[in-house]
Amino acid sequence: MTESIKQPAASDLSAATCSLPKQFEGKFLGYGMGKIFIKTKATGDTPVLDVRGWGHLTGKGSLGMEDNEAAKVQDQFERWVIETLNAALENKENTRRSEA
Repeated sequence: MTESIKQPAASDLSAATCSLPKQFEGKFLGYGMGKIFIKTKATGDTPVLDVRGWGHLTGKGSLGMEDNEAAKVQDQFERWVIETLNAALENKENTRRSEA
């Protein structure tokens, strides 16, 4: 019933970069609970983004999905955002290394 969220082509992400303050380290991560985190030197896993839209996915006047189906959609979107942000971080690192 639900369509898969399509990952952008590699060429779409080739120029995308992501810069973070020096307090952040590592990659973006998630635990399938609608929050995206990144590690910081001071506090460890730090939430940086909430995956929203539950009401639209499950609402009677909206898409009306069953809870288990809506949870899969949100988890899939969370994974896509994490992969996209991490690809942008990797592009930034590769660009920095090639300029050195």
